[in-house]
Amino acid sequence: MNTRLPGFQNKNQSDDSQITHERLRKIADSAADNPYDKKATITSIKETILDSIKWRLTYILSIAPPHENWYLAASLWPLLIDTTEKAEQLEILKRAIDKQLDSTGAWKYPLNTAFKFLMCTHVVRLWELTGDERYLNATINALNQVKEMKRAPNGAFLYLPTRDEILVDTLGMICPFLGACAKSLGIDEAGEILREQLQIYWGNNMDSETGLPFHGYYAGGPKKLGNLGWGRGVGWYMLAMAAAQKCMRPDTDFANQMSDWKLRILQTLIKIQRTDGHWSEFTLIKSRPDSSATGMILLALTSENKSTEDLDQIQLKSLKNSIQSARLALLKSIGKNGLIQHATGEAPALGSYSHAHGNYPWAQGFGTAALAQSNRWLQQNSSHI
Repeated sequence: MNTRLPGFQNKNQSDDSQITHERLRKIADSAADNPYDKKATITSIKETILDSIKWRLTYILSIAPPHENWYLAASLWPLLIDTTEKAEQLEILKRAIDKQLDSTGAWKYPLNTAFKFLMCTHVVRLWELTGDERYLNATINALNQVKEMKRAPNGAFLYLPTRDEILVDTLGMICPFLGACAKSLGIDEAGEILREQLQIYWGNNMDSETGLPFHGYYAGGPKKLGNLGWGRGVGWYMLAMAAAQKCMRPDTDFANQMSDWKLRILQTLIKIQRTDGHWSEFTLIKSRPDSSATGMILLALTSENKSTEDLDQIQLKSLKNSIQSARLALLKSIGKNGLIQHATGEAPALGSYSHAHGNYPWAQGFGTAALAQSNRWLQQNSSHI
C-alpha cells in the first residue's frame, strides 16, 4: 500500500512520502513485537536504530512492563494527522493500542505518571476512526486516572508521584489528551483541567518578557529552576498551548491569556531561531541544534489555521518564513537510514541535560508529523500571506 500522510506535496514529494511510509511501516512492526528481554532492566538511553527489518524504540526503564512505551506513543504522532489513508492509520494504531488494553477497554497498567498519557491521545483517535465502545471506555478510564493523579498543593500535576517536581514536560504529555477529550468527545471537564494546568504554569514558572518556560519547579519552592528556554521543554509547552487552542472557547479571559502568552513566545521564537532553521538545545544561548525541539515547535506552530487569527500581515509573513526554515532544517536532518538526526538525548532530571546528540526518539514521530502538517499549513495559508 502506498501510504502518504497529508503534506509532502512539494518538489520532493516522492522522497518525502516514501520516508514517511517506511517509518510508519516499521513502527507498525514494532507495535506487534516485544523489543525487550522479559527480565531486562534498561538503565540508559540507547540510540534508536534501524536494521533491515524492524524499527526498535527504547527508553529509560526501571522494572516496568515493556508495553509502557511512551517513545512508541510519541513515534505514532503522525497518525493523529487526518489523512485519506485511514485504513493504514487504523491498522497501525490498533496494533499499538490493543496491546495496552484488556477486552473491556481498561488499561493493563496504572496511568500514574505524566509520560504514560502520551498513548492515551491515540485512543481518542481510535474512537474517532472506529466508534468502538472499547476505545471510548479506555478514554473515559484514562480521564478518570488523570483526575486521580498526584498533585502539588497549588493543583499542578507532578511529573512523577514519587517526586515533588512540576515539569514543563508534563504539560505536553497530558494536555494533548485533555484537548482531544474536550474537542472530539465534548468533555468540558477535560478542557477545564487543561486550562487550569496552563494557568498554574503561567503563574509560577514562566519568563514574562520572552514568554518562555523554565524547565520546572518544586511544589513548595524554589521556582523557575533549570534552563529558561530549554528547547524540548519549549516544545512540550507549545504542544500544550496548541491543544488548548483547538478546544478553548473564544471571548473568554482564558482566550485572552492564551493570545497574550502566544504572541510573546512567537516573537521570541522567530527572533532566536537559528540561521539553519533549527531551534537550539538551549534556545537563548549558543548551543547545538535540536531536531526534537524543532519538530515539536513546528508541529505546534502549524496546528490549526485559527492560531493565526490574531496576527497581522507582518507577523504572518515572519511566521511563514520561520515555518519554512524549520521544515527545511528537519528535511536536511534526515539521514540515509530515514531517521531524523541532530536530536538531543533524554534529560534525566530537572536541570540535568544529555550530552548525547543523534537520532534520538523524541525527534522521530514529532518531526515526521511536523513535516506533514507544516506543508499542509503552508498550502492552506499561501493565499493569506
